[in-house]
Amino acid sequence: ASDVYKRQAYEQGLLRAITDNKDLSQDHLLDELAERMAASRKEFARSLVRQFVLSESSTAIGLVEFSTDARVLPIGGVNGLSFDADALMEVIDAMDSPNGWTHINAGLELGMHVMLGSEPNGTEPIGIEPNPRPNVRRRVMVLLTDGEQNEQFGGKKKAIETAKSVA
Repeated sequence: ASDVYKRQAYEQGLLRAITDNKDLSQDHLLDELAERMAASRKEFARSLVRQFVLSESSTAIGLVEFSTDARVLPIGGVNGLSFDADALMEVIDAMDSPNGWTHINAGLELGMHVMLGSEPNGTEPIGIEPNPRPNVRRRVMVLLTDGEQNEQFGGKKKAIETAKSVA
């Protein structure tokens, strides 16, 4: 399990079971709790996908994974928005635990490019597919994170500024 989840399990007071079960080492218990937390985040993401009707006349979903950097997760061969719920579930199931810092700005900015179907300015093209429904007026971005933005990326204040700018 990742150190991020271990730290969260510890910080959230999930280690009380240590006193009840003296046969488990603290590291073993942290690993187990971290795995459960990662599984619950994936289940939450799957439950979000199930809330939408995915079709060309309704909703498309894209996935961006971020830690220190952000990257678009291809869904069924599409590098952007997709209508394929089964492929979305497969990608969510295959996602690894976060490994690195928390750079919310990177996730927000790349997520906006995915929603608009545009390439980020000033970077090498990453192959974002054009938005299959460019005339849709209402767009929603859901950001799931395991913590606050790290200070080297501007901390909470910069994350809030970025969120306001993409709204």
